[in-house]
Amino acid sequence: MKYYGKNKALEYLNNYPKLWKWMNQCRNCGHIGYKPNLPEHIHPDYAVPHLKWNDDYIRRYFKPLSVNENGFCDICNQKFIEN
Repeated sequence: MKYYGKNKALEYLNNYPKLWKWMNQCRNCGHIGYKPNLPEHIHPDYAVPHLKWNDDYIRRYFKPLSVNENGFCDICNQKFIEN
């Protein structure tokens, strides 16, 4: 699967802001990825009407990103634990 550059991915989210509902962003490093519990299909009524299924585009532009209850990704959380 091809992953797009950061600028193109952000442009995609900015063009379709309703898709942020399914995204996580680390509070420390700012990395953006889709929520691991992203549904198999996101119906067009909930995001981008002219696209049949929006989840394909999210998965094309982003990788999954888990964040903890404080909003930190696994890598940043591990750095805080070590320090």
